[in-house]
Amino acid sequence: MSERRTASGTVISDVPVFIEDLNGEKRAKIERTRPPNESRKIYMKTGLITKADGSAYLEQERIKMVSAVYGPQQFRKATSFHSSARLNCEVKYASFALKQRYSHNREIMEKNMSMHLEAAISPSIQLDTLPKSIIYLYVFILEADGETSTLAAAITCASAAIADASIECIDLVTGSAAVINRERRLVMDPTDDDEIGKMFSVVVGYMAVKDELTELWSYGLGLDSKDESRIDYIIHRCISMASDYRFVLNNAIMQKLEEQLRLNELMQK
Repeated sequence: MSERRTASGTVISDVPVFIEDLNGEKRAKIERTRPPNESRKIYMKTGLITKADGSAYLEQERIKMVSAVYGPQQFRKATSFHSSARLNCEVKYASFALKQRYSHNREIMEKNMSMHLEAAISPSIQLDTLPKSIIYLYVFILEADGETSTLAAAITCASAAIADASIECIDLVTGSAAVINRERRLVMDPTDDDEIGKMFSVVVGYMAVKDELTELWSYGLGLDSKDESRIDYIIHRCISMASDYRFVLNNAIMQKLEEQLRLNELMQK
């Protein structure tokens, strides 16, 4: 009997980039049609993952992601006493979610986004009411369009999943982002193309009812102390945009509650 051998595949596979199609024409480029100060329309739906304690789906044009919450659960290893719960956040990109130029940095981006997501969501949860517990929060990004905007969307989507899991919170968190592009113009809710050559970028996590920031992540070059007033203006614009997203988040949660009430009424008949 002949020995069967399996050919080992490549360790890393990337989506091919086509410069020209079969007709010799360049592939169409998706350009931004909305004004620089306008955000993308947002769609949200909660409770799609039945096996999770809470879940949410978010879509903003090319940004698409799903989040899931498992817990609160007791620590498996009771080696030490924890007076408050622990939030464990993990962000993952689908293999087809990123453009070619970002694919080699995917693991680094996932770690950074997980860290910032935990920082943005933790202050909103009443962790001190859940001793010796852990909450697992997962965000799976199906398609990304702008690193900062994707992180902002992940914050909103994660907070919706937390609310869907009926975990006690002091408030819900919505995220928003902005950049100063290479032309030194302010662009709200930036896309991948808007972030090319960016000079400054900022992402905020905002609790509208408490009127507090849970996360403020900014980085970039080209701005000095003279631009402090402009930075404050950018942050206030982000807060205003995050407040608008809060209405969508509230509607998604209320829609899920109304569906549950109708289902309970049908079961009682």
